[in-house]
Amino acid sequence: MTCICWADVILSTAIALLLVLLTYAVVYSLRPKLRIGKGKPCLADGSIRIILKNEGRCAAVNVRIEVCAYCPVAKHTYHFELDHPDFLILPGKSSNDPEKTFKTLCLAESAVPYDHTYEELIDKVQKSELKLRVRVHSYHSFSGIGKAEERMFDRL
Repeated sequence: MTCICWADVILSTAIALLLVLLTYAVVYSLRPKLRIGKGKPCLADGSIRIILKNEGRCAAVNVRIEVCAYCPVAKHTYHFELDHPDFLILPGKSSNDPEKTFKTLCLAESAVPYDHTYEELIDKVQKSELKLRVRVHSYHSFSGIGKAEERMFDRL
């Protein structure tokens, strides 16, 4: 007959809980830390520029970005083509250049059937008739853990 020592059970449970929390903290710290900057209109060419900044220590790799004008009432999205929709490496904050500016070029093929021009949509976003939605997906360069982020702007 064995006797259960409650002190041993409590100690082993506390150690297991501590290991789980420590593992979660390590995994949480090994994910990309990107900040999506507010879209800025460029008056020279009529485009919108979005700044993406890496605030983590390690580089973010395989960065994919999607920018669209979004109508919350009709639930329509008008996607824009970007100068760099896929970007290989965004260095960490310890480097000289931890940010990248993305620029809209034209409407994507999926938005053409909606009978709006690129200039009309940019104008509607600037007038706050449509929202600007930016989605980013990237991977941490060391751990390979991915993260998706979204930011919605009511106005530029």
